[in-house]
Amino acid sequence: MNKKNTPRKPWITKGLANSCVKKERLYKAYIANSNDCNREKYKTYRNKLTKTLRAAEKDYYIKKFDAATHDMKKTWQLLKRILTENKSENMPVRIETRPVSTVQGCCLQPNT
Repeated sequence: MNKKNTPRKPWITKGLANSCVKKERLYKAYIANSNDCNREKYKTYRNKLTKTLRAAEKDYYIKKFDAATHDMKKTWQLLKRILTENKSENMPVRIETRPVSTVQGCCLQPNT
C-alpha cells in the first residue's frame, strides 16, 4: 500500500491533503539546500498546517457529537472509536531483543 492508496482521516479534505504534499516539498527543499530561508519557510508552513489540521479534527468531532446529542449509544460508540483509534492491538513485545507477539510466547520465555 502506498501513500496515495492509504485511507485518509475523515476530517482531512482534499485541500488539507494538498497542503500536506506542499509541506513535504518544502521539507525536501530544506534538506536539499539547508539554509535559514528554507528552514523558516518550512517551519512556518508546518506550524500553520498543524494548527489547521488540529482545528479541522476538532470541528469534525464537535459536529459528530452534536449529531449524537440525544443518542447515548452513538455517543459512546463515538467515544470508544476515538479512544481505541490510536491503539495497536498487535504490537509485539520485546523480551531480550526478541519480539514476542503472543501471551504464550511471553510465558514460555525464561525468567532471568
